[in-house]
Amino acid sequence: MHILVCDDDFRFAQDLTDRIQQQVRKSLKRVKVDCITDPAELPNLPLEHYDIAFLDIDMHPFNGIAIARKLHEIRRDMVLIFVTNYVEYSIEGYEVQAFRYLLKSELDTKLEQYVSQAINVCRKVRDTIRLYCEGEDVDLKPKQIMYAEVSQKKVILHLTQTNRTTLTANISLSELEEALEERGFVRVHKAYLVNMAYIKSLQSNCLYLADDTRLKVSTHNASQIRKIYVQWRGRNRWIVGPTS
Repeated sequence: MHILVCDDDFRFAQDLTDRIQQQVRKSLKRVKVDCITDPAELPNLPLEHYDIAFLDIDMHPFNGIAIARKLHEIRRDMVLIFVTNYVEYSIEGYEVQAFRYLLKSELDTKLEQYVSQAINVCRKVRDTIRLYCEGEDVDLKPKQIMYAEVSQKKVILHLTQTNRTTLTANISLSELEEALEERGFVRVHKAYLVNMAYIKSLQSNCLYLADDTRLKVSTHNASQIRKIYVQWRGRNRWIVGPTS
């Protein structure tokens, strides 16, 4: 998950960034929080990657409302939270579909709640993942991906519940792993990322999927992989059968 903090008050921006990092790292394995104090730097950032943005409204000569509109043009599902000293800006904030409006004086009482709510919204929005595959953008539900493998330096998606059985994705396996964070996938080998909902049997050096596909499991990380799978299965017993 990628989070952006944009505020021209350096000390406040750094404090806000530190608070957000401390909170999100309790629940997310992979998270990046970028702090920008000069809005003129925004065009140099990969803005389409940000899931959540904390924006000051009054950043002279820049206008946070205008920046918010631009961010939503780039990524419509970005969750916007305005942070400001001035309550009178709240109406303008909601006009650009701000998720929350946070007074700077309320960080101690409201920030943790708002961050948690924003993360939950992002998780719901991520019911589909858009990948560039074989010359076009393809929207897939995570449950349609049984596993992904690296083959001849390409990432091959093995699919179910679609009219395609495989797709070649223009993405690294590590990038795909990050994109599917918290969606029930585990990296079982340097060459395999597996949807745990389809694991039928997990052994120390291999696993079998529901369709009897056999995949190698990293022996070096086998105990950690099993721990991740058992924990996931405990939270999702309605999806899978007994552990093998």
